[in-house]
Amino acid sequence: LATTQQMRTTLAPENQPYIIAMTAAASHHDREACIKVGMDDYLAKPISVEAVAASLEKFVNEREMR
Repeated sequence: LATTQQMRTTLAPENQPYIIAMTAAASHHDREACIKVGMDDYLAKPISVEAVAASLEKFVNEREMR
């Protein structure tokens, strides 16, 4: 969480990476904490290739619309 927060506050907008939390901590509170610090998405384990691909595709589509 601290690393994401630091990246979001120090990197220029054009240098911001897409950040997906991948964790076994699957509570609603955990998800909210990740999104609050600036993560783009949150995937709970077990993680499937399809879920990661869908998350990345969503981000790519959003970026293209800007």
